[in-house]
Amino acid sequence: MPDADVVVLDPDDGLADAAVAAIGLSGVAAWAALGSRAQLQPGECVLVLGAGGAVGQAGIGAARAMGAGRVVAVCRPGAAVTRARQAGADAVVELGPDADELVTLLAEAVGGAADVVLDPVFGAVATAASRVLAPGGRLVNLGSVAGDTAEFASALLRSRSASVLGYTNNALGPDERATALRAVLARAAAGELTVAHETLPLRDVRRAWERAAAGSGDRLVLVPD
Repeated sequence: MPDADVVVLDPDDGLADAAVAAIGLSGVAAWAALGSRAQLQPGECVLVLGAGGAVGQAGIGAARAMGAGRVVAVCRPGAAVTRARQAGADAVVELGPDADELVTLLAEAVGGAADVVLDPVFGAVATAASRVLAPGGRLVNLGSVAGDTAEFASALLRSRSASVLGYTNNALGPDERATALRAVLARAAAGELTVAHETLPLRDVRRAWERAAAGSGDRLVLVPD
């Protein structure tokens, strides 16, 4: 009997080890944040912030797998847009310097309002996303790479009975984590969920750290020499 902290995977699922490593706990976070935290319902519209990153890409696939009616990605211009599209987004909104324009672009992309916002970035992007929440909408935050503070209008949240929720993988028990990981990897094996990644030999670990620190777009996976 395996220990509760050990997840036994199917070796015949066709999923490469590097793909498993690239998805990892980022996939768990996206899956659980949308499922157990946001209680995403089939047909709902999902807005994924930071969609060029690992959590964002996994979130796009997870939202689709859970039956979202429309999935809109928000990310920086450039390669991040390509990654978001490859992950399966219906539309991509590129970030720009004008906050008011961003709100307008988000509203257009989601068709008026978003039921769920998956937010691994916070900051001004989350502020803009909160302004397009639908009645009963839920914004789930699980990161702060764009800033540790965001502004939410009390009148807007109250008038729409909207919710701002926090999420962390640390709140999951071993069984919950294992269940989420199996679900995510099953979707990945079926080609429904992906995280762009690049493999590097273990001897290049210094170069991998330098590229990560410089903001390398794809997730870097070290493999034995």
